[in-house]
Amino acid sequence: MADHIFRKSCQKNGWYYGWFFGPDGKRVTRSLKTADRRIARDRLRELEREAHAAGGLSANAPAHTATDALRYIVEVGCSDRADGTLDMYAKKGGHLARVLGEKQVAALTLDNVQDYINQRLDEGAARESVRKELSTLRVALETAKARRLYRGDPRAIFPKFKVVYRPRERHLSLDEFPKLLSVLEPKRRRWVLVAVFSGGRRSEVEALRWEEHVDLDGGWLRLAGTKTPASHRKVPIPDALAEELRVEPAKSGALVEPWSNVCRDLGVACRRAGVGRVSPNDLRRTYSSWLKQQNVDSAVVARLLGHSSTRMVDLVYGRLNDQNFIQATAKLPPVATATGSTSEAEQRRLPGEEGVPGGVTSPSPNKGSHQKNQRAQQTSQSTEPRCPSDDGVPGGGIEPPTRGFSVPCSTY
Repeated sequence: MADHIFRKSCQKNGWYYGWFFGPDGKRVTRSLKTADRRIARDRLRELEREAHAAGGLSANAPAHTATDALRYIVEVGCSDRADGTLDMYAKKGGHLARVLGEKQVAALTLDNVQDYINQRLDEGAARESVRKELSTLRVALETAKARRLYRGDPRAIFPKFKVVYRPRERHLSLDEFPKLLSVLEPKRRRWVLVAVFSGGRRSEVEALRWEEHVDLDGGWLRLAGTKTPASHRKVPIPDALAEELRVEPAKSGALVEPWSNVCRDLGVACRRAGVGRVSPNDLRRTYSSWLKQQNVDSAVVARLLGHSSTRMVDLVYGRLNDQNFIQATAKLPPVATATGSTSEAEQRRLPGEEGVPGGVTSPSPNKGSHQKNQRAQQTSQSTEPRCPSDDGVPGGGIEPPTRGFSVPCSTY
């Protein structure tokens, strides 16, 4: 509610203004006639209640609780949604019905929803789970409004609830996969093999039928997508899965048995195998991650997963491993180092120029003369006082002095 309160810069009295959505869904702005923020918030809440009461339901309207609204979208109102979406509504709606179930939808307020959020977080629910629950409640209220059982605006009763999405990264490694298979009974072993080597969603895996979807001779598996039209696809059958399927004598009916407690049972199996816990969706991520780790293009992986773009592959499903990063950095160009190598600059130096990197000087006639010049230079750099010659150039030394490399004596 605090975000719906503001001041106008042109107003000299400093009064607060507030806005809310009326029963018809239109935005309403009112002056709250106070400069006290607390009082302004209370007045805005009262104005909103009065507006919704004035445009509320008729007295003979049937009672419609939150439980009624939630049950309707699962059983009747959202028949056009995918089975996976309806399953999500049913699961998330269970928590909503438990906390808000007997409340009339017409009486729901922002405070009720905020109390629900606080209770679920106190119960240890993940913020992403709470977000999905709020999304389910919003669909239920919008459906109730379309049925004229709710006259309010759902947007007015939902507080801001920010969730930072962190996609899961868990997938089975090549070492973990056989360990998990070794602790599973045959029918569950096949379930996991089909899930991993098809990349299918749980609903897609359990919908597979021998006669309709399996072509062992051609080497294809047809997946009847459950979310979008693009999810209807066929994928090649890898050799490891083909070997498992060829030993089935009947080859009729369902390809795998439904696994009602798959999440719980997979967790138990992972503990027995000594590997990290995985979910059915982690098995789907295993399929795509293994492909990406073999440098398969994201567009190909997306089509195999039933996605229309590569966004979900890049964001959620295509996980790389350490070897990918090692191989990538191994492609960096070699760079010569000072130890154990000869750089191009060093190769350009002439004999006798080791102490002058990159320098350009006249070459020494021979090694002996170079050594003589060094000794002469050392002698000229001596700290002992020396007498100048007649022409002002310090004398002495084995070789005759050269004016260009000497310093006139400053004694005189």
